[in-house]
Amino acid sequence: MACFFAQEIITMFIFMGLNVSLINGNLSKIISSPLGQFLLNRTVAILFLMLYTVVLFLSLSSCTRDPSLFQINNLNGGEIGLFGHGGMGISYRYPMSSYESLETLFRCGGEGSDIDVQMSADKQLYLYHPKKLEESTQLSGLVNNRSAGELEAGRYSMPLFNKARLISAQYLIDRINVQDVLITFDCKLYAADNADYTVYMEHFAEALTEFIQKNGMRERCFIESNNTAFLSLLKNKDPGLKLFLYSRNFDTDLPIADTLDLYGLSTALNDVSAADVETAHAHGRRVTLWNVKNKSDNITAIQKSPDYIQSDEIIHLLKMFSKYKHQGIRRPLFW
Repeated sequence: MACFFAQEIITMFIFMGLNVSLINGNLSKIISSPLGQFLLNRTVAILFLMLYTVVLFLSLSSCTRDPSLFQINNLNGGEIGLFGHGGMGISYRYPMSSYESLETLFRCGGEGSDIDVQMSADKQLYLYHPKKLEESTQLSGLVNNRSAGELEAGRYSMPLFNKARLISAQYLIDRINVQDVLITFDCKLYAADNADYTVYMEHFAEALTEFIQKNGMRERCFIESNNTAFLSLLKNKDPGLKLFLYSRNFDTDLPIADTLDLYGLSTALNDVSAADVETAHAHGRRVTLWNVKNKSDNITAIQKSPDYIQSDEIIHLLKMFSKYKHQGIRRPLFW
């Protein structure tokens, strides 16, 4: 490509040199000659290509889109909460719900994130997305099979170098300002095989509500689950908690959210329409959209007027609303 442009630039200079002859009255002779025609066409083409390149560069270098172009009507006064998905998203170099991914998100201006929460055998909350530990770490079994001491030794298998480690929810909260961000606890109810599931859910609900109260997060967090019995337990323990039903069928789940008086529905981007979101709002239920994988999905999600978006392309989303905090060269980011 570099050789191509060098050749074209040389061609342009040759034609510019020939232009000197135009001043001497040889215009018609040069233009009518085969060489003149060739050089003229090439020069026009390269000038057009250069102009196109500049325009393309300027358009691609800016991810900003004026929010006023979107007619956002939601229960947040027209503001959409811009959340990461487990931090920087599923394609980031560090695992979802790892400290490295979450810290980067908040440093870049992310307003919140969902975090995958599981309960250890001794009722401590740990951040981990898959069901089995061997899927992403050197440990095996379920989080609920392991004590906090055992989980502290957990290391993610990827990235190959500079491995991230398993962290407790407390480890994260101790290192961020919970008044600056919103946290969605995505509760993974993976009980040990020999556990009484009802007792397990009771212990999980108790551990989570105590954690939220201890850390002063009651007004700065959401809780989502697909288990209505678990959500009912939480509701009974603290009616003021902002609970979301993890939904895969809007028509059946909105009445459930109404019956339980939940804060809202958390659903995949393609599982609801803009009209569905509007209906949820008419019922007083907020809507979080996830499975927002790319830039096109970001735009589609915005146009549905949700209250919150959990995006795997969070940098693009932040830039669209001019909320991205640029990172200096001393702390480079990769996504």
